[in-house]
Amino acid sequence: MSRLEEMRIVSTENSIVRLKKVIARDSIIVSGIGLCALCDLTDMFKIHKGIIENWQYFSGSKSYPVPMSYHNNSESGAKFKFNSTFDEDMYDINTEYGQLRMHLANYLLEELTERVKAGKKNLAESKE
Repeated sequence: MSRLEEMRIVSTENSIVRLKKVIARDSIIVSGIGLCALCDLTDMFKIHKGIIENWQYFSGSKSYPVPMSYHNNSESGAKFKFNSTFDEDMYDINTEYGQLRMHLANYLLEELTERVKAGKKNLAESKE
């Protein structure tokens, strides 16, 4: 396994730490800041292709992946909802939108954790 692949594992682990903080409602949450910025996920979507698109509620937009609601997953609705909750707690689990954001955080945590495990296994096997 190359040094680049090792760096990808470390970068993914850093995103996992941040996702755990979001899920725990740690002080990392800032009003108006999405998961990509909070958890440094933009590169994760390049490294782990297809991860966001496989989330069951994916809006169809990589820029605004969280849909407006469980029943409205249009790209335009997702962008509108993100922008309209800019001054609110968009991670409030008492709201449908907050529940969806936290669902995405949990989904990404699970997926990225599995991919790190697989990457470390491949790394160990390549060194044998």
